[in-house]
Amino acid sequence: MVRRYAERMPQLQAQEALRLSAAMALGSGTMKKGAAQSLRSEWMKAAREGRERVTEKEPQKLAAMGIRLQKVRPKNG
Repeated sequence: MVRRYAERMPQLQAQEALRLSAAMALGSGTMKKGAAQSLRSEWMKAAREGRERVTEKEPQKLAAMGIRLQKVRPKNG
């Protein structure tokens, strides 16, 4: 496993360099509008993947995260 990681190190470093250059271009405003929107969308999608969603039907998961679920009735008018 360590050998395989070492073999892939140049590839991993190149990928990281590309990510950093894209982040700098996006942050500095030098990227074309369409490319910037596409990159932001790609990053947002990647950030959402694998994110665990918790609903009110799963109070034990909320409690494990330190969140107490409290139901309140809406006020009338």
